[in-house]
Amino acid sequence: MPANLPPAINDVDFLRSLKKSKIFLHFSDGTTFKGFINKDHNDPILKTGIWGEAAFTTGMSGYEETATDPSFLGQHIIYTTAHVGNYPSEAKVRQSKKCHATSLIARNFSYNEFFATCDIPLISGVDTRALTRYMTKTKDHHSILSTDARPPKKEAFSNAPYIYSDLHRVSQNLPVVLRPGENPIVVINYGVKEAILSELYKLERPLVTVPYDTSAKNILAYQPSLVFLTNGPGDPRTYKEQIKVVEELLKTPTPIRGICLGHQLITLALGAKIIKLPFGQRGANHPVFDHQNGNIVITSQNHGYAADYDSLKGLAGPVVTHTSLFDHSVEGLALIS
Repeated sequence: MPANLPPAINDVDFLRSLKKSKIFLHFSDGTTFKGFINKDHNDPILKTGIWGEAAFTTGMSGYEETATDPSFLGQHIIYTTAHVGNYPSEAKVRQSKKCHATSLIARNFSYNEFFATCDIPLISGVDTRALTRYMTKTKDHHSILSTDARPPKKEAFSNAPYIYSDLHRVSQNLPVVLRPGENPIVVINYGVKEAILSELYKLERPLVTVPYDTSAKNILAYQPSLVFLTNGPGDPRTYKEQIKVVEELLKTPTPIRGICLGHQLITLALGAKIIKLPFGQRGANHPVFDHQNGNIVITSQNHGYAADYDSLKGLAGPVVTHTSLFDHSVEGLALIS
């Protein structure tokens, strides 16, 4: 894990470092939550403020996987479990080489190597139960400004320097051949997690990853056996060029699969709509109903958007295959030719 700070000497020093300064989490409606941050009071980041979107996750484990998930780009990750980091960190579970979130927020952090060397702000001492309840009751855009100053005017939240749609920050610059061979699986990297690449690699097929802005022509030049659209951050409705590429790919006989953002881009390319969920689905043990066989599967999830069920019903071809048992949102779809 890249580090701008040296590792804490011991857990006592680490816990002391967590309370270097007071911090306020400001929402656009004027609601404020208090806590502490592991930054000195004169740190420039506290003067300019830390902008991002609030995203709470309900998982009681997996803190390291969550923190390194590229889909959390530009978001404040809020751990709802009362104590985070109370089992050892392990580098092999990390989903990318660094944290992409703007901060990690918890009631309590334990000392371990991961948090001691984390290069993004750690905010603790927050009443995360009250914070989560607030987020589930407010349906607007959950933007947060973390600062040691008074809350800004509401207009500032509309013009803030958010980065959660900057796909170039989590993708790659050039194609990468992970396993050579003809007719590879081509992975369009919008911010792929290591676990997904690992599962694709286990298929023992030729495998290539390409940048998020690769054209359909260049993708099809590989004569792929499958095009896989990965997870990633941001609002899929804003990715006009990526939607066009998927539209072109759907006109070919090449099989296409998508997960998370990739699934949402397929939805938009088909002409259906995407909705923003009130507070997203992030965490473990999310029950999903499989309409194909009647089974219930328990899943790990991280998404703030979903396919609009009503708009899919009006199209010929797409069939909803999976729905959430929490809120009945669409969790899977297939194209029936």
